[in-house]
Amino acid sequence: ATTPMAAPARADGDGGVAQALHSLALLRDQNLLTPEEFEAKKREILRRL
Repeated sequence: ATTPMAAPARADGDGGVAQALHSLALLRDQNLLTPEEFEAKKREILRRL
């Protein structure tokens, strides 16, 4: 069975950013993202603020 991927969250407003970061953390915790990938994507999301 395949693991469902988290839907990409839109970073519209603080709730969107929080959801995007939460989804990103879940992917990292499931070892679907490396720590480096997580940090790079997190910086990208936070730049949208």
